[in-house]
Amino acid sequence: MSTFFAELEIDDQLGAGHFGDVWRGRHPVHGEVAVKTLRRADDEEEGDWEARKRDLLAEGQNLAKAEHRNVVRVYEVLENPEDGSIILVMEYCGGGSLEGRVQDGPLGLLEIRDRMTEVASGLRALHHREMLHRDIKPPNVLLDAAGRAKIGDFGLVTDDLVYG
Repeated sequence: MSTFFAELEIDDQLGAGHFGDVWRGRHPVHGEVAVKTLRRADDEEEGDWEARKRDLLAEGQNLAKAEHRNVVRVYEVLENPEDGSIILVMEYCGGGSLEGRVQDGPLGLLEIRDRMTEVASGLRALHHREMLHRDIKPPNVLLDAAGRAKIGDFGLVTDDLVYG
């Protein structure tokens, strides 16, 4: 275990992607949390990273306002002063992803209906705040300890809507 910021403890790694990693952590106020670090890609120009970082910080702030029972809650958006990476401190969803649930075996019709209703409710909340997710798929739908679906992975969320 290591301490990232004075009040945030980082435990084991939960996942890794092209631009960042997700860790399990402990926050003094929120308890168990997921900590996503978003970093500059190896081949990314400094100017491109600074622009993307501004977008990530704005996105994180918007998502922190998008509180809904079917959207993963973003508690804090931080910039690491050591390397400039962006840190999202989010609600921990201990039930894994919908993808993992599907891999465990077929879902019953009632469970499918319940999870899809929850996803639709979360999308409605984002749309009400004029945000589009743009990447809804089973790995990006997380399950809390009670099995409730919550939309996560906000990497492609945008509030830059195009009206025709």
